[in-house]
Amino acid sequence: MNSDKYGEIGTWVRGRIADSWRVRPASVVLPTLGVLVGTAAIMFGTDTSKAFTELGGGITIRIMGILMLIGGLLALAGIARADRLLEVVGHGMNVVGAAIYAFGVMLGLGLGGIIAGLGYAAIATCLIGRIIPILSSSRK
Repeated sequence: MNSDKYGEIGTWVRGRIADSWRVRPASVVLPTLGVLVGTAAIMFGTDTSKAFTELGGGITIRIMGILMLIGGLLALAGIARADRLLEVVGHGMNVVGAAIYAFGVMLGLGLGGIIAGLGYAAIATCLIGRIIPILSSSRK
């Protein structure tokens, strides 16, 4: 930890998040989105998505919410601590959560869910695009 640059621990953590934001904004925005979406899904269950109401998926939406909430927190903690394993595990959990939502909304709403479904499929793809370079740089 470089105390000259970041000072106390809280400033150091915010500094790492801010540095990541400047270089790879999606690496910060997508886990933060995961925390927000995950929290809403856990709190409100099937009321958060008509698609999952149609599928009878109160449990499914909550599982997705748990994956996204914990995944987002782990990814942000990994960035803040410069812990690549923690970041990869967090992003991986968000990939699974986003994929559950993408497929669920398209199955539950059909064409009415295609925009949201493709959007969440894109989120999962972006996160995979972050995981691959982290894992390949770890091998070196």
